Amino acid sequence: MSCPRGCCANYREHLLGVTISAGRQPKNVAEAQLGKDLDAYKRLVQSGVQPKGIDGSAELERGANAKHEVENRNLITDPQLRGKVTRMFEQAAPPVLTPLDAA
Repeated sequence: MSCPRGCCANYREHLLGVTISAGRQPKNVAEAQLGKDLDAYKRLVQSGVQPKGIDGSAELERGANAKHEVENRNLITDPQLRGKVTRMFEQAAPPVLTPLDAA
């Protein structure tokens, strides 16, 4: 009796020949994306903005229009909402520093 697909002599051999992958991107694609993200991260830091991490920095660099979008890793696509949030960040009082923060 052959396996259900007909590719092996029996079902046991078919199961032994099956490999399960994690569904990850090929290494070269992931490395290329990491390289793009790292370059974008460096440019963002040089421009005075501090992203939370390297992953996704290329997308943030392309789509962000305000400093708070990069620092919070939250791209706002609605123009009206983007304007409101930007105004709120501009009007917000600067954080109060404690003696421990200043040291």
